[in-house]
Amino acid sequence: LSQTSEKLFHIPVSESSIYNWQEQLAENLTPYETDIKDRLLQQTTLHADESGIKVKDAKWLHVVCNEIYTFYAAHAKRGVIAMNEIGILSKFTGNVMHDCYKSYFSFTNVKHGLCNAHILRELKSIDQFYKLSFANKLRDFLKQTNIAVLQAKEQQLKLLESPVLLQYENQFNVLLTLADNEALTLDNEKWRKDTQAFVKRLRKYQKEYLAFMYDFNMAFTNNQAERDIRMIKVKQKVSGGFRTIDGAKRFLKIRGFISTMGKQGKDILTSIQNVIVNPTDYTLNNYT
Repeated sequence: LSQTSEKLFHIPVSESSIYNWQEQLAENLTPYETDIKDRLLQQTTLHADESGIKVKDAKWLHVVCNEIYTFYAAHAKRGVIAMNEIGILSKFTGNVMHDCYKSYFSFTNVKHGLCNAHILRELKSIDQFYKLSFANKLRDFLKQTNIAVLQAKEQQLKLLESPVLLQYENQFNVLLTLADNEALTLDNEKWRKDTQAFVKRLRKYQKEYLAFMYDFNMAFTNNQAERDIRMIKVKQKVSGGFRTIDGAKRFLKIRGFISTMGKQGKDILTSIQNVIVNPTDYTLNNYT
């Protein structure tokens, strides 16, 4: 930023000035951060994810978000302890989309939906390396079911009819039976056990993986959370991580604000300028 300012405006800016501005902006965003947590609790569906982060005294980056709001947190823990201290999922009562990390299932106050993008990737690998026919058939089934749901939404329908749901459930179970039978044909013990474990997981969480077809507020994937995390991962890849936990928290607070402003179609530079002048001078579209 210092070099950019000098090259573009011929005005050198010291690193200490940039640090002070960042510190002031993060401090001024404290009311916003409280507000964004409250607004997330009012939503119908949230996306959640976690990923490793390089910073002293913290190993994990957490995100809770949807298409209009983004909240980040850094924590030493990955699981329930961190999620409880962050204080969103523990108080939320709507739908939560996530991967199959077991800690999320500790929250019985929410309805769970699982990411099918992960399943599609696993099925692609099974087809590529194990050559089992069920993989492509199950991939096609999931994609076609999602298309049917999207078409129903376009027609402003609120749900799929019961006979249609029953048909999809039966198709899903038939494909899982085929998967079990084909797994037994694998000579490689590891491949066989991996495939059987995969099918077992699909059976155990069938309702959660198919949540998108039962409840149109559920998404087909958790890509929203993965996209929101990706920007932080890129920053970390470029800079090599954060020097201090306080610096990481400041960055995440500012980055969450920028992400939210971008999602809501607001001018980001103007929004930052307003908050620097007045901590309560920001506007959020209040969708649920």
